Amino acid sequence: MFTSYEHHLDILQDKLCPVHHIDFYKLKACVYNWHQNIEVIRICKDCILQSGDREYALHPGDMAVVNANALHRLYAEDLPHFYTLIIDESFCKENGIHTDKLHFTPVFRDAECFSLHEQVTETFLQYQKTEDALDGAKLRIALLRLLVHLQEFHTEPTENALQDNAPAEEYVKTVIEYLSSNYAQNICLDDLAGICGISKYHLIREFKRYTGQSVLTFLNTVRCKNAEAFLKQGQSVTEVAEQCGFESIAYFSRTYKKYMGISPSQVKS
Repeated sequence: MFTSYEHHLDILQDKLCPVHHIDFYKLKACVYNWHQNIEVIRICKDCILQSGDREYALHPGDMAVVNANALHRLYAEDLPHFYTLIIDESFCKENGIHTDKLHFTPVFRDAECFSLHEQVTETFLQYQKTEDALDGAKLRIALLRLLVHLQEFHTEPTENALQDNAPAEEYVKTVIEYLSSNYAQNICLDDLAGICGISKYHLIREFKRYTGQSVLTFLNTVRCKNAEAFLKQGQSVTEVAEQCGFESIAYFSRTYKKYMGISPSQVKS
């Protein structure tokens, strides 16, 4: 089974908009993926949600929540249609909702929740048009209403969470979480392998199998995505290079251009 990790670091580009809205009319090949941010889905056409080793038949009007770090995929015989919101974990925590410690009901039917999801979609699209700070505030309010409703009415005891992940999945996730939180530090493979209690060669092999990337490629992607966010906030190239763990400005510029396609100095604040 090939899986794809989605880091969603582009959510960091705009602090006023801690959510992505995606309208799916079609899907790529049915590939499992997982991510730290929860995903809240509004179903408009029959499809199947596979989460771990469980499958759920979804119908128009259903809601689905993909919990933090849950391996999952959505697919259908025909092209499915659904609206999904990917919500920034840090925004949730800042407002007292710890999505990494909650287990949301995977599938349910709730007209009010469906309506709240639609309201987030509408305010998101409005903000995308205007980029106005007031519309951004309306979006965050609508998003909080949805999150509060989910926590109040659609959470389960944490022991209901799936516990079927293979050991390799768990230590790959551990490494990804570590890299995502400590990207500014000097990191070596031996240290990462020690965190997991395995050899670095085993880590290299399994990390590539689960993410499709080498550890170094993943780390540089995380560093460059965070660097992009800082550059767009108006910080200097020198400041960002140091904040994101690059040993020199030259190495930062070279790496950033390789992964992002432009030089750091070309990023507009």
